[in-house]
This record gives sequence, structure tokens and C-alpha cells, in this order.
Amino acid sequence: PLHRGSVAMNEEEEVWRLTYRTFKEEVLDDIEPGVVDPGEARAVDSLPLGEEKVRALVRLLQKHRVDILRSFGPRFSQLAANNIHECWRCSGGEAPPRNYLDLGCGKGDKTSSIAQRFGLDRSQALGYEIECSHYELVDRSAFSYRTFDGVSLKDLPAGSRDLVTILMTLHHAVDPPRVLAEVKRVLSADGRLVLKEHDCPTPVFGRYLDKYHVVFSEILTPETPFTMKAVYHTRQEWRDMCASAGFRLVHGTDIKYRSMMDFFDVFAHT
Repeated sequence: PLHRGSVAMNEEEEVWRLTYRTFKEEVLDDIEPGVVDPGEARAVDSLPLGEEKVRALVRLLQKHRVDILRSFGPRFSQLAANNIHECWRCSGGEAPPRNYLDLGCGKGDKTSSIAQRFGLDRSQALGYEIECSHYELVDRSAFSYRTFDGVSLKDLPAGSRDLVTILMTLHHAVDPPRVLAEVKRVLSADGRLVLKEHDCPTPVFGRYLDKYHVVFSEILTPETPFTMKAVYHTRQEWRDMCASAGFRLVHGTDIKYRSMMDFFDVFAHT
């Protein structure tokens, strides 16, 4: 397993149940009506709970990859921009940030949306992604793009970034405390770090998150197997890690999905 710990065989059914529910209710049911053959969807839903049911759902969703990307990508990016703007406002940010760093920018769609939400141009918005990443950028004209080793931000001066976001990325980091130390170094004196992460309370939930990552990759990028490792923590453990790096919590927001428990936490210098 990729996560910390393992689960007993009799808990595996719960993992498959959570995985199927997530992709049925939050992906399949979200596709525009009339696109998916109702008979195919019913056939998948009638299968007994387990790995084959999830695999059948993956095959069905792969057929509608373009439809999923068309609806999911823009909506997710806009939601991320609105959430980050709200986090900035609720944590005391009156004037917009002068610049922005998205650590683990992925394809760059959310990076672009967040930069545009704050009125930042390409010279003020920066996205970092690991050197071995296979992501294809959506629009480089909206932000500057750099690769890094997953830890060091040595090419950024100290105190140079007003806003840093780490959105669903830190659980993939090889050394999260070192990443946070680097973020603290580059964050301006009254800047903000916005962290979005999973709140993972049990090994069973960690196993589910592993399957979630793999299945999502199989649907959206079947030509590139998902191989990134992940170590999950509870929300309090993430907060403790940030505190140890020299941050103080200034705002927090819960995000409750049907199966997943995520959160936004905003940190400033101590």
C-alpha cells in the first residue's frame, strides 16, 4: 500500500464501497444528462460490490473521459479560485496579494483561475511542479511555470511571495517538513500559506484514498499509470507539522464530500 498502515481483509469491502460511491455519485452522476447510456449505468450498478464493480465503472467512465474533463476541470478550477479568495479574505487579507506561488500546480488550470481571481498577471503568478511530472499545461500565458525537485525553492528569494497554495500536494511530498520550511522562507512577512489536504483518520480511509488516486488516474490519464507515493495524516497532524515549521493557524474551513473529508487551513508566520 502507498499509505501509512494496512487494512484487514474484512475491511476491504468498505474500501471498495467508498471508492464506488465516490466515482458513481461525484463523477458518473455529474455527467451531462443523456450522454451516458442508462442501460450501461444500470448494468454496472447491479454488479455485486467489489473490485469488478469498480473496474466496470472505470471502463464506463473512460468512454466519457472528454465529457468528464469538459465539466469537471473548469468547475473545479473556478471553485478552487473562489475558495482561495475566501481564505485570503477571512484570514485578514484586505488588499489582494502582490504575487502568488502554487506549489504542485499540476496542469495549471487552477493556478490560472486563482491568479485571475486576484487580478495577477503572468509576471506575478508562478506555478511549480516536480521535474518528473507528466502533466500537460493548460495555459502557460496566465502564469510562469518552473520545475523543481519537490523540496527546494532555492531560486526564490526570502520573503518574496505574498500567497502560497499547496492544494492536495503535500501528502505526495517526499519530505513535507522540509517543503514547509522552504515555504516559510519565501513567504512575505504578512503573507499567507493556504493548505488543502485530506483529513485521514484511519488506515481504512488511507487505503480508500490510495484507490481514489489510482482510479482517477485510470479514468483521466489511462496512458500514464499513477505511481506517486502518498502518506496521509489527520488534520491535527498537518496542523502540528505546520506549527513545527513556524506557522500559526489563522483560518480553517471544512470541506465535506459524500465520502471524503478535506479541509482548507490558512497559516501565517508565528
